[in-house]
Amino acid sequence: MACTFLLGGCSSSSSTTPPATPLRAGFLWGTATAAHQIEGGPSDQGLHENDLYQWEQGGHIANHDSIDTGPDGYARWQADLDLMQSMGVNAYRFSIEWSRVEPHDGVWDEQAIAHYGALIDALRARHIEPVVTLQHFTLPIWLHDLAAEAQRPGWAAPIGNAPVVDRAARFAGEMARRFGDRVDWWIPLNEPNTLWSGAYLGGQLPPGHVLDFAGVQRAHVNQIEAHVAMTDAIRANDQIDAGSGRATFIGIAQHMRVFMPKNPSSDADVRGADQLLRDFNDAIIDAVTFGDLDLNFDGQFDRPGEGQGLSRLAGRLDFVGINYYSTQLVLGISKTDDATGITLLGLPQENDDPAVPHTDVGWQIYPQGMHDLLVRAHLRWGLPIVVTENGIADADDSRRARFLVDHVKSMQDAVREGADVRGYLHWSLYDNFEWSSGYAPKFGLATVDRTDPLRKRTARPSAQVFKQIAQSNGVTAAIDASVPLR
Repeated sequence: MACTFLLGGCSSSSSTTPPATPLRAGFLWGTATAAHQIEGGPSDQGLHENDLYQWEQGGHIANHDSIDTGPDGYARWQADLDLMQSMGVNAYRFSIEWSRVEPHDGVWDEQAIAHYGALIDALRARHIEPVVTLQHFTLPIWLHDLAAEAQRPGWAAPIGNAPVVDRAARFAGEMARRFGDRVDWWIPLNEPNTLWSGAYLGGQLPPGHVLDFAGVQRAHVNQIEAHVAMTDAIRANDQIDAGSGRATFIGIAQHMRVFMPKNPSSDADVRGADQLLRDFNDAIIDAVTFGDLDLNFDGQFDRPGEGQGLSRLAGRLDFVGINYYSTQLVLGISKTDDATGITLLGLPQENDDPAVPHTDVGWQIYPQGMHDLLVRAHLRWGLPIVVTENGIADADDSRRARFLVDHVKSMQDAVREGADVRGYLHWSLYDNFEWSSGYAPKFGLATVDRTDPLRKRTARPSAQVFKQIAQSNGVTAAIDASVPLR
């Protein structure tokens, strides 16, 4: 029968029976990884030319873990495809490691480019949609050198004179020229908000600065400018045939959390939560959709360089990617930097109440947050949405199946309320290098035996639940009932 999509589902005047799930046909069910987190291992020593490897060598990784002892994903990508296929996925989000394909400024590595091309071809052959991230935290050393930050400062270069913006556009354009005939979904930047907050505010990511407000401001604006330039370069160089019926979708994978005042009766806590919601979740997306640029995170547009509706920034997003993991409580503070005009009003904290469920890394498990953020994104930006990451650190796999079911149900509730959600990509395919935490957190639907030279992958029981969800295009009543409550 002919049908139209109503809130993502198929409706017909001849029937009032709702679909088993409200998700549209062709919904993306997949897993997500990042190159730096999976590619290194005994067969590969090719991830040494970026700033994250410098950070590792500086002793900043828990347990002295190294990417050199990782899952070996660069060499064993065919095993990864077999694993994905066993899980019934139809999409895979991965990143192209910039320092591999452009190891020197303006010099392309054809062998590395051929590797990613082979991966994309193999995904297509297995009917798995490639969702390509171009910059997932790492920068080539020739752009960001921790040993020579003054000469190569990466994202913290002066606004309006940041080489990383132009070089990122060149990188994106070259990847679109090479792969645009086979890639429809592009994510120029992963979690730009996590990058500026981790690298220049909290010190968890390179260069590890703490309360460097100038670095925060520069990285924030330079990433906005880079996303705009990368988007324009992809659109200019994409190779999709106009008559193919396919389209290019460009988005940002934005880390979003539900921020709640630690004390709802405290005006300071409420102001702090409001600032984090606006500036951590929204500011970058507002800039590249509406053209609203707020340099000092005060919600106003009254300083030189700020503005609303800036055409040079607006209209550069085809979908909103949301990485959702948890909620945080916010303690009101007041920390002002006169040079930038930034006043930090809120300090996010984990909810350590033992009465609420937590992951292995202490994050509160809060499925309702998925619904709330998706509905909020729909109402604020009116764009298609992809859940580009969602997952749980759960070493014994005792909570992951229920986590999956509850979060997908929450997503489905948001779709019923009008959110145009196009996909769900679970973090992660298998256990990997979780940045400064090393290999301790276990986010994978599969394990990796890092004592085995072949790095054997083994699907966890929760992977079977994910497969059932993907095959059913959502959580059905039967799937829900089959997974025990915790």
